Amino acid sequence: MIADSARLPITTPTYAEAEQSIHSIFVVVKLDEKHQNRISPIQDARNKQLQRNKRVPDPYIIDPTPKPSASTIRLDEQILREIDETSTE
Repeated sequence: MIADSARLPITTPTYAEAEQSIHSIFVVVKLDEKHQNRISPIQDARNKQLQRNKRVPDPYIIDPTPKPSASTIRLDEQILREIDETSTE
């Protein structure tokens, strides 16, 4: 089940208050690109709490979506340069 981030309370977790923790974290796993719009409200809510001098968890956004490898990106850039060079000749 995916929580509705617009209604998500971004406050110091109860366990952090009970333990009198100085730091706590809030982990968000971004399942795919359509969930990007759920991350901004979390960050906005955190910033509002910080402006009120509240202790809030540090958000950690985990994005496990597949990304092209660096070697593939470099190869694509090299191919594009070669195409540009041959088209200007």
